[in-house]
Amino acid sequence: TTTTTTTTTTTTAAAPTFEGPCFAQGDCADSDYCDKYNSCYGCAACYEYQDAMGGACPDKCRVASLQCQQHSHCGQGEFCSVDNVCLPCQACGSSATIFNWPCVPLCASDEHATRPEEFIGCYGDDFDRVLKFAIFHALPAVTSGGCRSACLDMGFTFYGMENGYECFCSNSLLEIERLRDQPAVCDVPCDDDPNESCGGFWAISVYHAQGVEVNECSLGTHTCTGVGAGCEDLADGFLCTCAVGSVLVDGHACEPADPCTTHTECTGATFCSTDLYCYDCDSCWPNEAEGAVSGACPTQCRDPNLQCQTHSHCATSEYCTNQFECASCTLCADQNDMLFAEPSCQDRCPAQSSSSSSTTAASTTTTTAATTTTT
Repeated sequence: TTTTTTTTTTTTAAAPTFEGPCFAQGDCADSDYCDKYNSCYGCAACYEYQDAMGGACPDKCRVASLQCQQHSHCGQGEFCSVDNVCLPCQACGSSATIFNWPCVPLCASDEHATRPEEFIGCYGDDFDRVLKFAIFHALPAVTSGGCRSACLDMGFTFYGMENGYECFCSNSLLEIERLRDQPAVCDVPCDDDPNESCGGFWAISVYHAQGVEVNECSLGTHTCTGVGAGCEDLADGFLCTCAVGSVLVDGHACEPADPCTTHTECTGATFCSTDLYCYDCDSCWPNEAEGAVSGACPTQCRDPNLQCQTHSHCATSEYCTNQFECASCTLCADQNDMLFAEPSCQDRCPAQSSSSSSTTAASTTTTTAATTTTT
């Protein structure tokens, strides 16, 4: 007799993992983490992208067999290598780091410290960007100090943090005036320092590096454009220059100048130079005799708001100061206020200068004589 036994096994399906947007690390499966964009991803990506909600990868993503998966897993004076081993800071720069994250912020923390004295303000931002150059990855530290270092390394002096982790750089703040009145709240903590604010949602914390000389021309980060454009490094920025036959537009673009033979052929606030091109009037007065056709700037270059722009605008007994005001030649001997490359006031008022000197000498002699008589 054969007895057949039938066994029925009832299997209860496991609860599905959370598939919607996440708002806490517990919303994701044990092998996943919740990123700052409210999405669940595999834990392996957390340490590579450093984008966990709240700034730190959850403990569930830590692999017990590895000494470190990010720099913060190591002790003071150490960094995490590409082999997941903590190495001393002496090896920083000669050994590859985990996910190529720089070891500099740990081994030279002072260099990347937050500098509140460089803070300019919190501003609204949009797709045109207050600061034009973006750095989202490979910051030495996701703080304003780390952003500062990254921007300076690339030749920028303005830097800013947005939304907790986005770093932006520039050498100008042209967009700030356009967005100055737009509401902005910079209250999102920096990814690497929850005690520091790094901008906000469409809001950027803007800083300007102080005491740093950046050579935009030699680094190639300047904005001088156009045929024949040149660049000259200055202590506080750079100056765009243009070749003969070109004019500087908006401070950075060289465009062809109009040819001319007389001032009347130039339009607007321009004059005809001895190079036979029309240039802006601003460049006429400093070198009027040698730079302007006929040796004189035209009337269209005269600024009605200034008393004088050259000595000839003043009376024969006066000279033009560097404040664009006519002063009496009797003051000439005591002043050092020559205008542009004009001859000094002594050349403009030679008779007054010598007369003033003679009078002073005579007064000295008389005083000496009087003193001697009294004695």
